[in-house]
Parts: sequence; structure tokens; C-alpha cells
Amino acid sequence: MSIPGYRIDLKDLFSTYNVQVTRTRGIHKFLERKTPFEYDWPDSHGVEGFINALDIEFKARMITLHCYLKQTSRSLFFQSLNDFKAAIYGAGEHTLIVPFTTTVFHVFFVKGSDLIYETPHNSAVPYADTKDVVARFTVTFREPNPGISAEPALP
Repeated sequence: MSIPGYRIDLKDLFSTYNVQVTRTRGIHKFLERKTPFEYDWPDSHGVEGFINALDIEFKARMITLHCYLKQTSRSLFFQSLNDFKAAIYGAGEHTLIVPFTTTVFHVFFVKGSDLIYETPHNSAVPYADTKDVVARFTVTFREPNPGISAEPALP
């Protein structure tokens, strides 16, 4: 089952590229701190714990989208796939918006998996361009500076 509302650079993945996301990994992962929790001053007794929110930094997190792409013909499938690849391969930072959160993730593309075809897709198959083409794949992004976000309260 796909979940609507995933966006990259404000473009909806389904309506723009026909890419549907079935699940994610890493979005709600507990973050790991990269700065020390405390400091032991050499000229003072005891250890001072960092409690200021500005002192807290987190290590980068990886976000993986499990996707599938379905098109009504081979040519439309590869057009959608190439458009999607061009969008995520673009230089610089991308914004990733997922449903059910208020967070905008600032990410960089890391890698994608091989396509796992659910239907015949090569030109040797008779009438291949008139049949649906479906493939599954994953796309992994890196969020270099994750922060603590406020999520909306559940009803």
C-alpha cells in the first residue's frame, strides 16, 4: 500500500514521477549525539553537564524510502524513472517532506538500489510497450545535520 504526500524539493513523488513510497526507514530513528554530554574543567571540582540546547548536536542520519514505480508502458516507465533520477541526482541539498510529520528534512542523495521488476520489461517480450511495467527499488538519503523536531500531537 502506498502512502501519499511524499515530496522532494516540493514536488509530489506520485503526481510528478509516478513514484509511490510504501515505507521509510530512519525518519523516526533516535538520534545519536556527536558532542560530549559534559565537560570536566581542569581548575574546578566536578563535572559540568551540558544542558543548553544550543550545545547539543547530532550525528547524521540515513533515510531510506522503499518505492515502486508503475507505468502503463515501457516508454512512460523509463521516462518517469529518468525524470526521478535527474531530480534526486541534482547537485546540492534537497528538501524531503513526508506525510504525518511537520518536519522538512534537508538531505543529500546517497544511493539507490537495483530495480526489481515485477513485470516483464525488456523489448524481447512481445507487446512490451503496451503492458504495465512495475518495479520496486529503494532510495537512500543522508541528513547531515538532523535536529529535534516538534511533531503534532496525536488526537
